[in-house]
Amino acid sequence: MWIDAMYLLPLVVLGIERIINKQKATFYIVTLAVSFFANYYMSYMICIFSVLYFLAYFFSHYSIKEVLPTKPIYEDENGEIYDRKIDNVLYSRFVESGLLFALGSFVAVGLAAVALVPTYFCLKACSATSGTFPSDYQFYNNIFDFLANHLSSLEPTIRSSGETVLPNVYCGVITVMLVPLYIFCDKIKARERAANIILLAVFFIGFNLNYANYVIHAFHFPNDLPFRFSFIYSFLLLTIAYKALVNIRSFSTKALLGSGVATVIFAVLVQKLGMKNATEETIYLSIAFAVVYTVVLGLMKKKNIAQSAVSLLLMCCVFAEVAVCDTNHFVISQQKPNFVNGYTEFRELKEKLDTVEGTDKYRMELTNINTLMDASWFNYNGVSVFSSMAYEKSANLQHNLGLNSNYINSYIYAPQTPVYNAMMSLKYLVNNDDSIMNDQLFEKVAENDKFVAYRNNYYLPIAYTVSEEVEKWITTGANPFEIQNDYWTRATDVGDVFKRISATTYSTENIRDDDELLTENFSYNKEITGQEGSIVIKYEIPESQNVYIYTDCKSADTINVSGTNGFSKSQDPSDPYVLDCGYLEKGEILTLEITIPSDKESGYADIYAVGLDMQNFEAGYNKLAASAMDITEFTDTHIKGTVKVGATELIYTSINYDEGWEITVDGEKVEPVALGDALIGIDAAPGTHTVEMTYKPKGLMIGAIVSAGTLVIFIAALVVLHIVKKKRYAKAYGAEIKENVAVEATGEPTGIDALMAQDLGEDATVEDAEKLLDVPDEYEQNKQDPTETLNRADEILNTQKLNLKEILSQISDNSEDEE
Repeated sequence: MWIDAMYLLPLVVLGIERIINKQKATFYIVTLAVSFFANYYMSYMICIFSVLYFLAYFFSHYSIKEVLPTKPIYEDENGEIYDRKIDNVLYSRFVESGLLFALGSFVAVGLAAVALVPTYFCLKACSATSGTFPSDYQFYNNIFDFLANHLSSLEPTIRSSGETVLPNVYCGVITVMLVPLYIFCDKIKARERAANIILLAVFFIGFNLNYANYVIHAFHFPNDLPFRFSFIYSFLLLTIAYKALVNIRSFSTKALLGSGVATVIFAVLVQKLGMKNATEETIYLSIAFAVVYTVVLGLMKKKNIAQSAVSLLLMCCVFAEVAVCDTNHFVISQQKPNFVNGYTEFRELKEKLDTVEGTDKYRMELTNINTLMDASWFNYNGVSVFSSMAYEKSANLQHNLGLNSNYINSYIYAPQTPVYNAMMSLKYLVNNDDSIMNDQLFEKVAENDKFVAYRNNYYLPIAYTVSEEVEKWITTGANPFEIQNDYWTRATDVGDVFKRISATTYSTENIRDDDELLTENFSYNKEITGQEGSIVIKYEIPESQNVYIYTDCKSADTINVSGTNGFSKSQDPSDPYVLDCGYLEKGEILTLEITIPSDKESGYADIYAVGLDMQNFEAGYNKLAASAMDITEFTDTHIKGTVKVGATELIYTSINYDEGWEITVDGEKVEPVALGDALIGIDAAPGTHTVEMTYKPKGLMIGAIVSAGTLVIFIAALVVLHIVKKKRYAKAYGAEIKENVAVEATGEPTGIDALMAQDLGEDATVEDAEKLLDVPDEYEQNKQDPTETLNRADEILNTQKLNLKEILSQISDNSEDEE
C-alpha cells in the first residue's frame, strides 16, 4: 500500500500544477481521492506536501499580483477603458488557484469518505492515536550525517532504535552531483530554485526535529520504520536533479568537473571525519561513480556525439550503480518456501474440518506460526494478529493473558492453558512442530503428511453466559496465570484453577548467590563484570499435572526450558509468553536456564510456574458449557443464536470490542459491555433469548452518504461547467461574427484580406499577394498563433470563399486540441 502512494505522488503533483496553470482541478481531485483509497496514512503526508508544493510552485512561476486572462475589461460612456479593483482579487491567479486547490482537496476527501470515516473511528481504538505531543524539542541528526546519507551503498534504516537511525534518502550519486548544478543554473528562474531549496530545508527539519516528525507522522511516533515520508523528499530531489540534467549543456565543462570533484571531496571528508552509517565501501563506490558520472555528463555536452548513445550510457551507469551499491542491502530473511510450503496441505486439512463442522464457525491456530498473519495466509479464524489497525486494548489484554505481544498492535498465539483456549473459543490446534499434546485436553481428529489437527476437548463457543462478576475482572498485572485465574473464578464461581509450583533448587555462574532466586520475582547482579553469566532454576513437580511456565527476563540473552518428560523449548527473552510444558508426573523435573550476556551487569526477572487443577477446571468448564450459545447463523459480520441467561449472569463473547457491532436481544437493540476493556459482553434479563450481532464499521453509512453526495455534486459540476463553456464560446463566436459583418459593410478588408493588407500595404499588387501565399514561412514561425493558423488554412484551401464563422470554428478546434 505504501508503494501505491509513491507512484500516485507525481500524479497528485501534476494535478496541482494543472490547477495553478490552467485552473483545472479534475485531475488533482481524482488522483488524490485514489491515493486516499490506496493508503490513507501516506496520503496524509502527501496532503502536507501538497500545501507546501502549491506555494512553492506558484511563487516559482507567478507573481502574487498576477491576474487571469479572463479578467473583464470595462468601457465607460466616453469609450475609455477601465477596470475595477475588486476584479484584481476576484480574478487573481493566486486567489482563484488557492480556492480551487482547497475545494479540490475537500472534494477528494469527500469522495474517499466511505473509507476515511470508518478508518477514523477505527484509529481511535488503536495505538496509532495514543501518542502525546513531545514536551521538549529534540534534534535527531546533524546536517553532516544527513548529507552523508545521500551517498551510495548505505545500510537502510528499518528500526527506530539504534545508533544509525537516519532517513533513507539515497537517490544515486548522480543526484548528489546534479543538485549543486541546479542551484547555480541560470536557465532556471532564481525564485524557482530558491523555492525548491526551501522545500528541501523544510524536509530536513521534518526529519530531524521531533515536533515536526510527530506532526508529519499523523501525530504519532512510528514504532519502527522511521521517517516514513522520506519518499516525498526523494521525489523532490529527483525532480530537481532532472531539471539540472535537461539543462546540462548550459553548464561549462569547468562547472561539471567542479561538481564531480566536490562530490569526491565530500566523500573523502565523510571518511576522514566519520559518519554514523558510512563504511569504506560507501566511500570508494561513491567516489568511483562520481568519476563515471562526471565523464558521462561531459559527453552529454558534446554536440558531435549522438545524444541517444550518451543517454543509453547514462542509463546503464544508473543500473550499474543500483546493482553494485544497492542490491547487497536487499536482505531476504525468509525464503519463499518457508511461507508457501504446506499451504496446499493445510487447506486440505481445513476442508476436512469444515466438512465435520458443517460450517466455518470456529477458531483454530497453529502450534508454531510461519508468519505473523497465518490466519490471513491460510484463511482461517484465528487469534494471532499483527496490524497497525489492531485494537490497542485487545493487544494489552492478550499480553496480560500471556501471549507473545508487543502491547501495541500484535499478539501471537503459542500453545496455551486450557483456560485461555476456552476463553478464546479455540476449537482446533494444528500441530506443525511436534508439540506435546495432552491426551486429556486434546484429541487427534485429522492429519496429512505435514499437519496433525487436534480438537480441544474443552472448547467453548464464541458466546456463553458467565457470572456478572466478570465485569470486575482484574486484567492488569505481571502474572498471566493470576489474570486467567481471576477470570475463571469470577465467571464460574469455582475455586482456583492454577496451583503455584515453587522453585526447588538453583545454581548460578558469575551471578551473586542469593536465595531470592527461588522466588517468582527477583533481581540479580554479576560477580565479574564484562563476562557472561547464567542462572539455572529447577522445579520438582509436586503432583502429576499439566505444567505451564512464564518467564519475563528481557535482559537475558537466551531462555531455555526443558523437562524430564521430553519437553524442550527456547524462548526469545524480548518476547515473553506462556509455555505449555506438557504433562509431567509427580517427581519429574522442569529446568529453566537463563543466560546473561556480557554487556548486562544486572537485571530483573518475573518467573511463574503453575500446574492445572483439573478438578476445578472441569467443574468450571461444565458450568460454562451448559450455558453456551446455540449459534444458528454465522459469518464474519453476522452472528445469530439462542442462549439461556440465568439470574446475575451476562453473555460473554470472545469478540474484540468494537463500536461497529450492532447487537439485538429478542429484536431490541442493546449496548455492549467492554469486558476487560477489550471483549464484548451483553447484558440480558434472565430467560432464553435470541441474540443477533451485526457488524457495520462505525461511520460507514455516514462516509458512504458523504462520498455519494460528493460524487453526484462533482459530476454535476463537471456537466454544468461543460455546458457553460460551450455557451460562452458560442456567445463569443456570435459577437465576433457581428463585428466582422459590420466591418465588411464599411468596405474595409476583413479576415485574410485584412491580414494580408497589413503585411503588403495599400499599394500591393495581385502578384505581391500571390508571392505572400506561396511563401508562408513567416507565418510558420509560431504555429500556435491563431493568426498563422488562419493563414495556413487559407493557403491550403487556396480560396477566400470560407466565411468568418467557419474560420473561427477552425481556430476554436485548434485551440481546444492544443489545450
